[in-house]
Amino acid sequence: RRFPSRRDALDLIAAALLGNGEAKIRFAQVCGAVMAKGVEDTTFYRASRLVALQEVGGAPGRFGVSAAEFHLLQEERSMLWPRAMTTLSTHDTKRGEDVRARIIELTEDPSEFSELVNRVSAILPAPDGATGFFLFQNLLGIWPADGVITESLRTRFHDYAQKAVREASVKTTWVDPNERFESALADWIDAMFDGPATSMITEFVASLHRGAVQISLGRKMLQLVGAGIPDTYQGAEFFEDSLVDPDNRRFVDYTARSQALDQLEDWDWSEVSQPGYAHLEEHFNLAKIAVVRHAHAVRQEYPACFVGGDHQAVFAQGRAEAHIVGIARGTDRQHLSIIGLAVRRPLILEETGGWFDTTVTLPAGRWRDRLTGRVYTGKVPAEQIFADLPTALLVLQPETEI
Repeated sequence: RRFPSRRDALDLIAAALLGNGEAKIRFAQVCGAVMAKGVEDTTFYRASRLVALQEVGGAPGRFGVSAAEFHLLQEERSMLWPRAMTTLSTHDTKRGEDVRARIIELTEDPSEFSELVNRVSAILPAPDGATGFFLFQNLLGIWPADGVITESLRTRFHDYAQKAVREASVKTTWVDPNERFESALADWIDAMFDGPATSMITEFVASLHRGAVQISLGRKMLQLVGAGIPDTYQGAEFFEDSLVDPDNRRFVDYTARSQALDQLEDWDWSEVSQPGYAHLEEHFNLAKIAVVRHAHAVRQEYPACFVGGDHQAVFAQGRAEAHIVGIARGTDRQHLSIIGLAVRRPLILEETGGWFDTTVTLPAGRWRDRLTGRVYTGKVPAEQIFADLPTALLVLQPETEI
């Protein structure tokens, strides 16, 4: 009714499908490709409400789920699809997992972000408002925490911006590129890197990054101990600042990762720990690969607790209880052996004064944090569990070790 000119095409398709022949099979085969090009490779480059949500297989209309719904979904997956792959980054994701974590942190203080957008736009208006807002969020996702802009970063983002606007196909396209618009956009990006707004962007990112590293580590922990078979994309054992392909297919320094694993053998987080996790500025790569290494080791040691095992929610108690999300795994609800804990909304937690009286009550027995070596029993203050790192991997110690 709204588009009469499309009626003939629809009638043709309907008739072909009703014929129940080869056309029906071909139609089904092409639907996925059409959806991918139409949604993931076009619409996701046009929309800009919160670009971290515009991911392959994602639902940008949803800003997130409650802890209760998260656990219901995890429990469903553990029962129905225990061998399905889970991941935070792939060859096809539009942004690396740590870039998305940085962008997600914008939701902790949207008014401050809005103010930054207004100030930057007043100084450096983009050639197109929607395009500028889209690219600005991605730029914040990869902006160096120390503010040092390298030529490599500049080139990578220019290449990304060109791909993004051509995929969006609003102002320019692959087939018919608008060189004037693309040139203006490139000049705008250079002005971001070396212009009057550069210092205010760096200042804003410093706070954003502080929360993002905590979110990155916590999400990695929950992925690795959660339901399903976890996959870690090449290079994502360290901080991942990649954007869409081919940026996420750059050389991976496996030697550096191997050396980091060796360094972990004698590493003590309590010796470098600083308030507000300031030590993660220098040691984030080591922290992330520690999460990957120890979580995989635990999965190997306790296979029955994961594939075919039970998922149980872990909740905190106290004033800041909403800032903790936890997963317990075991062979059944009465025999839990692994608990993964992560911090939620870290910047709000910081602004509201910290953990106060918040505690986590552990099942009977002695629980050792594989990341720090600390041992806990009973009701444990959150400030103790998260004293060194914003995530924890607790494993029940065998009675012979008690």
